[in-house]
Amino acid sequence: MPEQQVVSLTRTVRVGQIDEHIERASQILGELAEPVAPVFVLYHGEVSEVTANPVEVCQPVRSLVGMPARDEVVARVEPEHVEAYVTITKAETDYPEIMGAYGAVDEWVNRRRVVVSDSPREVYFADFSTARMDELVCDVAFPIEGYQGSLDTPTGQPARPHAG
Repeated sequence: MPEQQVVSLTRTVRVGQIDEHIERASQILGELAEPVAPVFVLYHGEVSEVTANPVEVCQPVRSLVGMPARDEVVARVEPEHVEAYVTITKAETDYPEIMGAYGAVDEWVNRRRVVVSDSPREVYFADFSTARMDELVCDVAFPIEGYQGSLDTPTGQPARPHAG
């Protein structure tokens, strides 16, 4: 993935609060600047029914220059990186089904002894509100470094080493 300028909003949540947080944050972030790429959501720790951790919703924007200030919103640069990922349907984004996608990427990373370089994320590339349950809507991705092999992923898709 290329380096991206993003605005983000982070909230500590449990699994039952994730959808509300993503919807609210996406709306707030989308009002600050015109989006230039899909929203992605970083999980800075395990989130479950009993465990709450920070979940960061990020909206890539064209420029951070002149960005209106808002207390809870952070403007930052997401560094360039390579991702190992699997693409899932809307139905597969439900918890606990989505954990299968995380498990597949984690297994792929561990078999190849690749270093996970940042928080796992979900990249929502389709309009989630209008997507059918069987429609591909999201990539579950781990930023990685140190992998020298062919860029295949758990589903045989190429990893994403974008250079711009």
